[in-house]
Amino acid sequence: WKCVTHQFNQFRTNTPRSQEYVAQGDVVVYLHGILAEGIALEHLGDAVDVEPSIPSLFMSYSRLNWTLDGLVDALDSFLEDHTGDGTRIYLVGHSLGGLIARRYIQTREDDRISGIICMATPHQGTALSYFSLGWLRTLFLPGGKTVQELAAGEFLEHGVPMVCIAAEFDQVVFPRESAVGLAWADHYWIEGVGHNEMLYSPSLIRCLSTVLTRWTRS
Repeated sequence: WKCVTHQFNQFRTNTPRSQEYVAQGDVVVYLHGILAEGIALEHLGDAVDVEPSIPSLFMSYSRLNWTLDGLVDALDSFLEDHTGDGTRIYLVGHSLGGLIARRYIQTREDDRISGIICMATPHQGTALSYFSLGWLRTLFLPGGKTVQELAAGEFLEHGVPMVCIAAEFDQVVFPRESAVGLAWADHYWIEGVGHNEMLYSPSLIRCLSTVLTRWTRS
């Protein structure tokens, strides 16, 4: 509940930061989950300590566009508007944001993508979708259309470093092992936190800092 209150206060009291065009070098692009906006992840960009320091961008996507390919189109446009040909891009997605990142590299020939981190992302779907209708069911149904499409394109992801981070007490991704359901990825568990609460965990911030520093130094 404290996490929900904190996120609501961000929307109520803050405005999204101005985002500069990144022409070259490294950049981290954060992708939020359902019913959020880019501003919900701005605290991560401030807290994550990457050496050497690199800029962060925060994508917001329409709450009216709930097809995965439509959201990938939105990411494509965002990267075109905010990044240049000389950048190395690291995608960090929470929940649905992780699926958008995966589908992007499956369907776009963008060799700038140099790493993907998925936080509490239901790679194998979530059983909660059995009680949902419409776009929620389409996106997250275990064995459903979206899960099958992502599985069919898995071979296209193997050349990109990937990390999956799961929340020990995730109330949205069920079973929780769905969040670490990619055999070729590195897997981490954040203990004692739920689906959104993990975003404010010092353990998550340390994990992101360590992984991104390792990638940017390579």
